[in-house]
Amino acid sequence: MNEYLIWRLIKLLAVSLLVSGVIGGATATRRNRIRGLQWSSIGFALTWIAGYAMLASPREQLSQDWIFWAIGWSLMALFLHALYAHGSTDRAWLGALALASVAGAIISMVLRDESILVWIVIQIILFVLSLALFYVPYAARKKETERSDRSSAEGTERANLNIHTGLDAKQSWIWFQWIARFEGLSIILLMLIYMPLKYAAEIVLDNGTGLVGWIHGVMFVLYVGSLLFTGIFLGWSWKRMVMGFVAAQFPFGSFIFEWNCHQKANLSKTDK
Repeated sequence: MNEYLIWRLIKLLAVSLLVSGVIGGATATRRNRIRGLQWSSIGFALTWIAGYAMLASPREQLSQDWIFWAIGWSLMALFLHALYAHGSTDRAWLGALALASVAGAIISMVLRDESILVWIVIQIILFVLSLALFYVPYAARKKETERSDRSSAEGTERANLNIHTGLDAKQSWIWFQWIARFEGLSIILLMLIYMPLKYAAEIVLDNGTGLVGWIHGVMFVLYVGSLLFTGIFLGWSWKRMVMGFVAAQFPFGSFIFEWNCHQKANLSKTDK
């Protein structure tokens, strides 16, 4: 089995994780939505690491327009999913937009430079299907909430996403924590291993394709997004979030920041 085929299989698995994670957002509880976000984040990272590895040689292929659109759509899908999972109210249309954005990324990867009209028609069809997929469970939840309103206050509390439980906070923290750790590993690989070997010993680990730098770039984008969404959800100050951004610029910085936050964190309300 050649290297290209291995990367292709990894990419197919990663796209499946991305799609299944977003679809998992249709669940009733917020912590399950954030669990789905954890899976879609893994899918996003692996999709674009594997995709870059497939296209890195020859390098000229990376300038094609469809690659830009595919990355943009998948990034939009991930951040819409994060907004949907961390939202205080049950907005089914956000989940539908996230899934439609995933569809846009897949369409861009499959059609590549095909007619834009074909792309638009397929995108509209998939958006309608995505909206239906998210609206059906949303309508069922809304009806159940209305029944709970009439029967008991306790039932309403269970169905209300405005309730910020410790379990919700914990899932969001775990999402940020693991992204921070992998971002920390990526910058260590880039700055303390890859660059010294390249410039001091003339050993290039990625054969000059830039894959190591790309891995760090993907993880850094995920880190910034998770820092923003988790920070707002857990009530962190903007000063703390800026510190997290600055820390990620240096080797071991995200490890130290994550450890510091964990020491101070009260997962039901982390506003220190």
